Amino acid sequence: MFGARVVAVSDLRPERLIQAGTRYPLVKTMLDYRDLITDASVDAVVIATPLSTHFDLALQALRAGKHVWVEKPLQ
Repeated sequence: MFGARVVAVSDLRPERLIQAGTRYPLVKTMLDYRDLITDASVDAVVIATPLSTHFDLALQALRAGKHVWVEKPLQ
């Protein structure tokens, strides 16, 4: 009925991806956020980045047909 759910994380810092993959071995990890956005198995994206990047990243994800949650960082 429903396809398999995929959890993926993207980060520019390889050490954080290694940490995520070690803690959560079923999570896909990728350095390039565009790979996450274009991955057809990913339905939703959480954006937790610096404020200046929110609009561009959210727009790209929405145009790719993803559900989007934008996390506002504490300042």
